[in-house]
Amino acid sequence: MFQLTLASDTDSKVIKLIVSLLGDNKQLSITPGNSLSLAEGNKAHTEVVSIASRLCELFNELSPLAGPDMKKEILGFFDYAATLSPSLASNEAKILRPALAKLNKQIEPVVFLVNNRLSLADLVLFCHISSAVKKWTLEDIQSSDIHSNIFRWYDNIQHLIPIRDTIYDLDLFAIIKLPSIVISEQANAPSDQLSSITVPQSQPSKPPQKGSPEPQMVKKDQGASKKEEQAAKKEEHAAKKEEQAAKREEQAAKRKKNQPPPKPVEEVGFAKVDFRVGHITHCVKHPDADSLYMEQIDVGEGKPRNVISGLVKFVPLAEMQDRMVIVMLNIKPSVMRGETSQAMVMCASNYEHSIVELLIPPEGSVPGDRVFVDGEEGSVEPMINLKNDNNTFKSKIQPHLSTNDELQATYKGKPLHTDKGIIIARTLKNAHLS
Repeated sequence: MFQLTLASDTDSKVIKLIVSLLGDNKQLSITPGNSLSLAEGNKAHTEVVSIASRLCELFNELSPLAGPDMKKEILGFFDYAATLSPSLASNEAKILRPALAKLNKQIEPVVFLVNNRLSLADLVLFCHISSAVKKWTLEDIQSSDIHSNIFRWYDNIQHLIPIRDTIYDLDLFAIIKLPSIVISEQANAPSDQLSSITVPQSQPSKPPQKGSPEPQMVKKDQGASKKEEQAAKKEEHAAKKEEQAAKREEQAAKRKKNQPPPKPVEEVGFAKVDFRVGHITHCVKHPDADSLYMEQIDVGEGKPRNVISGLVKFVPLAEMQDRMVIVMLNIKPSVMRGETSQAMVMCASNYEHSIVELLIPPEGSVPGDRVFVDGEEGSVEPMINLKNDNNTFKSKIQPHLSTNDELQATYKGKPLHTDKGIIIARTLKNAHLS
């Protein structure tokens, strides 16, 4: 027996789509929870890649999703979907358009992403881009070279019969919003009949024929009386409803008067995140992931934090040793390829995500120095779950983080700084931060 716990984040939606291909299976018990996990005896899997791969190993029905000849490409799409999510969450065209253009070009020649058949790669990318695709209109798809191939692929996936119902249940189905059309009164008629449709003309009443009985005036009067009686009842009923509505309004006004004033809503801003200066004391490559580093970072807490970063392709290992960096601390710990990550190293990246640089703390910084933005005040959010697409950092703060023409890291145009000075990037101007 295997115990699968599903939450409401994007990774859980991926697993729900996979499970929907199983149908009813007595070996798998599914329960809702706060985080994704698969319990197998004394062993627990908490990473979406590990859970998806294990399910495919356990159940023959799922084996076509992750054949041995597809493993490397599938893992690549898992990493790609995770790096694409911040761009898709942004409402700024200069961030969103390059990311969509690159993806649109990449999937132009394919029906499915790997080996021309449905795989885990299709399911994970489908869930990650759903929030963006559902906002598109027919005009977006027809007038732009950055949407058409993505939507063609997406629409194919969402209509696959084995998973279509689950896609509806998870609110992932994208319905194209058509432009407003003024519909005539005769629009329901077939087009080839429209010209022949005419409005019937009222016919004059025929005079009574000879020998026909006189109209029954008594019956007409009775009909009139019934109508008057019905009208009176309607008026009485309407008056009662108005009286009841007036009483409800009066009661609501009394309750409102007795209620305490609402607490002021704290504005979501940079103060919600806990950025600190950190010192990388040790860094090695992850033994099970070619693109990941495992770091020990001193953030002034006495004990270094374990951090997993996908920087192998961008920053040489030698530059990750004995290095001062900026890290985000108030994130929910997550497991990446079997290792727990307790913070996130902040970097500057161009919009194609082909160049990534570590942010540089000011001279004289020490581990634990807090990062501020002038005018941004409030309390730090305790733990932010970065796997949730609607988390505070991705949806409210990250879209406003960038470098300026002077290489300064900024939030809404204001520099990020410690009490020692301003944080900068090495060469990337007007780049986004992640």
